[in-house]
Formats: sequence, C-alpha cells, structure tokens
Amino acid sequence: MELITILEKTVSPDRNELEAAQKFLEQAAIENLPTFLVELSKVLANPGNTQVARVAAGLQVKNSLTSKDPDVKAQYQQRWLAIDANARREIKNYVLQTLGTETYRPSSASQCVAGIACAEIPVNQWPELIPQLVANVTDPSSTEHMKESTLEAIGYICQDIVSHGEHVKAHHLLLPKCSLTRDIDEVALQGIEFWSNVCDEEMDLAIEASEVSVTLP
Repeated sequence: MELITILEKTVSPDRNELEAAQKFLEQAAIENLPTFLVELSKVLANPGNTQVARVAAGLQVKNSLTSKDPDVKAQYQQRWLAIDANARREIKNYVLQTLGTETYRPSSASQCVAGIACAEIPVNQWPELIPQLVANVTDPSSTEHMKESTLEAIGYICQDIVSHGEHVKAHHLLLPKCSLTRDIDEVALQGIEFWSNVCDEEMDLAIEASEVSVTLP
C-alpha cells in the first residue's frame, strides 16, 4: 500500500485501519529507518499531498528524533547521527524546502528542522542551517508563511539549546547574525529577539536556582 494512503489512515475513525497503519509505520521504521525517513520527508515536502498526509509524515519524522523522556531523546539523537550522511542530507534538504509551503500551524517542517538541529548543532554539524534560517526571515521576497515557520523553528531550537544549558550558543548563533543583516524585516527581528530574551531569562532563572541550592544548608 502506498505510504501516503497509510499516513492518511493514521487519523481514520476505523480502529482497524488506524491500528494497521500504525503497525505498518512502526515496522517500516524498524526495517530501514533511513529510507523510511527519506520517504516521509518527501511526502512532507510535496505541497500536492493532502494536509493529513503531510502532517502525519512530519509527525513521524519528528517523533523519530525527539522524545519527552530525556534518555529516549538522547538515544534517538545518537541514532540519527549514526545514519549515513547522504541520507541525512537528503532529509534535511526536504524538510528545509517544506518551510513556507504549509498553510497550517504549527508547522510540521519547523518541528522536523528543530529536531534535526538539536541533534546536530551540539556536535557542530549542520553549520549552514542558521544562515539559511536567517536568510528565510530577512529576504524581502520571503512569504509570511516562510517567515512564520522559520521563526517557529528558531524558537524550538532556542528552547532546546537553553534547556541543555547552551544559552550562549543560542544567543550568539541567532540574534547577532540577524542584527547585522541590512533591511531586516522588523517583525522577523522582533521574533528572534523575543526568543533570545527567553533564552537569557531562562538562563537567569537557572543560575538563581543553582545559587539557592548552593546556599541551602
């Protein structure tokens, strides 16, 4: 059965269809995760596919990269980094080209971009990502959908980096690159500044908490 059809059945009201679709996707991930993620990212990147299929594809990609459980998340990130570089590059290209093509929110692509970035940035990979995101929000020809989804991605990345105590990296990777760009869109800059301030505030709270723990008997 075609992958798009399977993805569309993940929201089926028919319990049997829903369970069959979920089992198919789980098995596909087990059998060949790199190929599965490439095919999912293709579905996500194609504006001609239904919203249901694209959202479901994005959800599968995102869920293969991150988890609310820190230990599971770390395992997923290591698993991602172990995937062949060419396959990872193909997936990254597809999710990046999806930014700005979705008419729904939250953007599935922004979550996928962030999931990959949070696995690769801490190990100094995907250096071209931040310049690309900056270009998306500063290019006068960028659509509002492009700017909004890109800012979503930046926000997710910033939150994740800060949660791992890398606030300096978040601040210096995002805001300065945008501040130095001429003719920057005011709304885009405000969005990036907002997330930078969130990074700073969360770090201040973390520092205060650590100081309290040190002074307590």
